Amino acid sequence: MATLRKINAQPRSRFGDFERWGLAITEVLREAGLPYSPKDFVEAYVTNLEETTYRVLDDNPLAKCLLSLRDRVTDEEWVGTPTKYSIRSKLRRQP
Repeated sequence: MATLRKINAQPRSRFGDFERWGLAITEVLREAGLPYSPKDFVEAYVTNLEETTYRVLDDNPLAKCLLSLRDRVTDEEWVGTPTKYSIRSKLRRQP
């Protein structure tokens, strides 16, 4: 608990308490001579957050459509409604 009080990191996600506990535990393990560090925890945690985000997006049909739309817009920022984008895309594909 004393180590937990020393942890003053800003949360990277909505699981701030989990992050603080993870950092405190890895600090205690490091102090005990084990090959763990708070940096190891942060790297693993950030990687897991990113992988989880991509898995959730990949399993969601709406997200797949939005990602596909994003991938088709090239070298410009799209500003407008999905309907206008659809019409514009169809016109660009015509010979």
